[in-house]
Amino acid sequence: MNKFLMGLVFSSVAASFQSLAASAEEEWKCYVMLDSGERQIVHYRFTPESNVDTESQLKALPVYADNGISQLNVKKYFECRPKFSDFENRKARSLEDKTPM
Repeated sequence: MNKFLMGLVFSSVAASFQSLAASAEEEWKCYVMLDSGERQIVHYRFTPESNVDTESQLKALPVYADNGISQLNVKKYFECRPKFSDFENRKARSLEDKTPM
């Protein structure tokens, strides 16, 4: 597995979201497949819009590599959950257990 892609991938929201109160910000995680075929757990911190489905909002956010600069392409989203919820997908749970925080 490429070290560049290993570990957690973090995402940030647009500047307009950053001006909102920090208390409204939520943390989510998604089990995804990158264009390379590699499967990862990616983490997001964002302020959800009340009139839009949360998963749709997550999919619209950029995903960055560990260096915080290179943007990664997500081929498929398998499952998204709030940060402290357990994944239903067995492979996602196994990968999360192996992923350092």
